[in-house]
Amino acid sequence: MHPEMTVNGKVTLKDKYSVTVVYDNQFFALRKKCCPSELAYITSLSHCKKWNAQGGKSKAYFAKTTDDRFIIKQINKTEFESFIKFAPDYFKHVYHSLDTGSQTCLPTY
Repeated sequence: MHPEMTVNGKVTLKDKYSVTVVYDNQFFALRKKCCPSELAYITSLSHCKKWNAQGGKSKAYFAKTTDDRFIIKQINKTEFESFIKFAPDYFKHVYHSLDTGSQTCLPTY
């Protein structure tokens, strides 16, 4: 259903990593609404540092972009599977929020 590719790092990445792309068209459309450009988005994500989030139960790894625009959270298999199930409703809610100017606590990128 979703393409998967494997990336082997050579300099700082010593292990094998995989990236699974889900809902690429929906996230692209969302970024078009929220980000000035794809280059700005990629530039922001390319400069991250570990972020010590407080209050979470999962003990997941968090990173924050140095421009404070994005927070990245490591998710486990259960969280990933849950997102796959509720993603269509997530996109409906976030698009509605952006289109009407109403506030939401859900992440939008």
